[in-house]
Amino acid sequence: MKLMDGRSLALFAVVALAGCNGVTTSNSTPEGTGTAVAQTTTATVKRQDVTGYDFFSGKMVIPDTAQANASSPFDTPVEAVPVTLGKIVEKGQTLVKLTIPGADEATTQAKADLSSAKSSLSTQKAANSGPVDQAKQALADAKTAEQQAKDTVANGGTADVDAATQARVQAEQDLQTAEQQLNQNLQGSKTDVNETAEELAMVRADARKGLVRAPISGTIVALTAKPGMAAKANDTLATIINFAAVRIQGSVPAAMKDQVVPGAHVIIAMNGASSEPVDGRVLNVTVAPPSAGQRSGGYLAEIRFTNPRQIITPAQTIKSIGVRTGQDRNVLVVPANAVIKSNGKSMVKVQKNGNWVDTPVETGLSDDVVTEIKSGLNEGDTVQVPGS
Repeated sequence: MKLMDGRSLALFAVVALAGCNGVTTSNSTPEGTGTAVAQTTTATVKRQDVTGYDFFSGKMVIPDTAQANASSPFDTPVEAVPVTLGKIVEKGQTLVKLTIPGADEATTQAKADLSSAKSSLSTQKAANSGPVDQAKQALADAKTAEQQAKDTVANGGTADVDAATQARVQAEQDLQTAEQQLNQNLQGSKTDVNETAEELAMVRADARKGLVRAPISGTIVALTAKPGMAAKANDTLATIINFAAVRIQGSVPAAMKDQVVPGAHVIIAMNGASSEPVDGRVLNVTVAPPSAGQRSGGYLAEIRFTNPRQIITPAQTIKSIGVRTGQDRNVLVVPANAVIKSNGKSMVKVQKNGNWVDTPVETGLSDDVVTEIKSGLNEGDTVQVPGS
């Protein structure tokens, strides 16, 4: 199972300050450092609708069965690549078309695999058939005894026909049980035979067509194959993740345990994806052990993607996870970074007569991009937004 570390970042960082009129920005690079430093900006207090979220961090958990690589079976040139990065494919769908000069080797191996599977089935059958053979003999003896009892009575003698019949019925049930047990014992070997037979048929077909197929259904998150390249045997040509089987493990603070409950809707921001979050649903919540220096460890939420097909880019890490807290319409807002916490109070620097004045404010909902201001500011005020 693969764990992709999450990061607790602003959900809509790429659209920070969006929707706030009168914003000015200034980015500079200190001489000789080559590193851009975010500078203080300004914004105008305005009215808009705001949906509030509380955020927590998380990481993506990818089961081994939910990720697979598609490789060339041997050294050969790539002829065509009919898929693209981010494309959703189904198991068995063609990913790459190859020139196949070494198809005989693949076919020979597939034949050997099928022969081995059949041999294993034969060995398993021989090792597990004893109880069935014994049950068959017992049934034959019971049938003979039953018939003898009937013949004795028919000829005027005395015999317990009912007991003989019951013994025959019991022998039939014992044989059925033995056969069922044998089938269970052989199921794995029979499955291997069927799968290797299917594999041989596919290898033969692909050898004629030169195809590399998708090993699982999912989204192509890596694609190295290019027309004209010389593919090497066993080198990965494409990687697929089935996001329907992927789970998000969210680290829920104790204060949010009443919001993040089974069935709750959440939004998930992913690194590498677009600025639009994708929807998720909480499956279950468990208590997390405390970390060093903590009395309570909080909670772990298992979350699934509501619509895995939304994820069309090869993102594999989580920015943040948000649970909705409410919505207000036509309220005063400022950029979230403009609100500064000081001694447990919320403050905003407001421009008055050419000076920046620390102004106490009462805040409301926030989506990590803008924050609602319930009191303390007026529409049109100019506020300072510290660099992030």
